[in-house]
Amino acid sequence: MMLAVGAFWSYQTYSRAHSVWAALERSSNFTQAVMTLGLLLAARYYGIPLGRQLRSIAVAFGAWASISTANNAMIDLFRSFLPYWQILHSLSFVALISTWTWALWMLAPEPRVADRPVPAAELSTWTENWNRTQSSLRRVKPS
Repeated sequence: MMLAVGAFWSYQTYSRAHSVWAALERSSNFTQAVMTLGLLLAARYYGIPLGRQLRSIAVAFGAWASISTANNAMIDLFRSFLPYWQILHSLSFVALISTWTWALWMLAPEPRVADRPVPAAELSTWTENWNRTQSSLRRVKPS
């Protein structure tokens, strides 16, 4: 759905944009930032623990994509912002790489998701279905 919103936004600004590249990049960066935020919110909702490394990578990427989106929007509004955009875009990418380097420099294992025991009935049902699938695949003759 976010890809569709990004594509629609890109189509709407195509006629008004000074640069087609800026319109496409703005739409894709917006989609990436929202999808990253959605993944973080889904992990929090379902109680999946995120370690320092994964959380830092996701937040840094989301921040970079958001800054790029804002910069490309400013180019459409004020063309004179282009020199500042080039500097800010480069600095935000350096901050992204610095954050990733900091997050990955020392090993910090991700927390394990609690393993729940699988009931025997559920396991036997799955095994039966898997065996049936394999036998039906063996019967299929290639043409």
